[in-house]
Amino acid sequence: MRFARAILFRRWFIGLVIAFAVVEFYNLAVLPGLVQMQQGRLKRAEAGNADEFREAERQDTEAKAIGAFEITRYAKHTQAALGRLKAAQADIASSKAEIDAQDAKNAKLKAFADAKQQEAQDELNRAQLASEKQITFQAARLQAAQTCSRMLDSAFHQAIIIVPPGELYDAMSGLASDMADQPRPTVFGDTSKNPCGNEPEPPPLTDPPTVAQSGQPLAKSDSAPQTAALQQSASSASALAKAIVIDTDLNVRSAPNGEIRNKLAKGQLVEIIKKLDNGWVAVGGVCEDQTACTGAVKDGPPYLVNAMAKVVSIELNVRDRPDPGNSAIVGKLHQGQTLEVSHMEANGWLAITATCIDGKSCSGYVNGRSEFVTPLDQD
Repeated sequence: MRFARAILFRRWFIGLVIAFAVVEFYNLAVLPGLVQMQQGRLKRAEAGNADEFREAERQDTEAKAIGAFEITRYAKHTQAALGRLKAAQADIASSKAEIDAQDAKNAKLKAFADAKQQEAQDELNRAQLASEKQITFQAARLQAAQTCSRMLDSAFHQAIIIVPPGELYDAMSGLASDMADQPRPTVFGDTSKNPCGNEPEPPPLTDPPTVAQSGQPLAKSDSAPQTAALQQSASSASALAKAIVIDTDLNVRSAPNGEIRNKLAKGQLVEIIKKLDNGWVAVGGVCEDQTACTGAVKDGPPYLVNAMAKVVSIELNVRDRPDPGNSAIVGKLHQGQTLEVSHMEANGWLAITATCIDGKSCSGYVNGRSEFVTPLDQD
């Protein structure tokens, strides 16, 4: 837009300079010649009869009046052109200020995105440490169970061989008493747990060092717990909102930053099932392979926009096809009206449902450019 305005302003300024040059040429070359011509006629009239002299004088007066009028008119035009030039310069200065403000805003957004990325990496590190501790805990738990099983099996066979059948119960009770006095295996540094008693306590979770503290990011952790939670949310929770995919081939993952399960096509409508951490959401919809799928995707532009939008133009046509040159108008929407988007075509047109100006419900297609509609802010 700014480039088009600059070209228009340059063309207009060149035209103004040409007009000003024509006026100056007229004032410096043509007008003096007219005055000289009239003066010659006046001299010839003086040499002739009085009637010719008066006619020449009248023509000279008319020529001077015309010249003064033309000079005044072109002077006004020049002043108006200079005023428009100053206005254009003011617009250019305003546009430059807007560009500078947008650059500053983009810098703030980049800093915010970097901070969010750092938070996501820290969260990933914490999840990895928790997963590693859980794996160690489960391994120790399994080892304790196997040790207990071997001890009980050996004691049972000894009891069958040594103890008569009627005294087997008393022997097992004594075995349990003896086992309580035996050394117990270590589980996470704790020697107070009997392998045949209560299960070892899970280790306490502590925050791992961040990237800034350790200097190196940790490896990706197992995303199975997050995946299970995501599947449970997708199966039990109702949709929080609807959104439209605006990214090409949006990855659907098993968890935030997890394994890629499928892809969503641009323009596809999805349901937001749950808000996740660090700008991720759990969604459900129809993926590119035409199967129903759920998973985690990044929220907000340039990935998703709210399926609820509002009209920003004064009046917006609703057409029966997404083609302005080969479609009929089926309704009109007024500025500020809310509409629901069900799909986005490849050319940017939106399939919508809304209440038209006549109060009737209408469905069709509208131009999806930002000067016509804009998505509502998604909570």
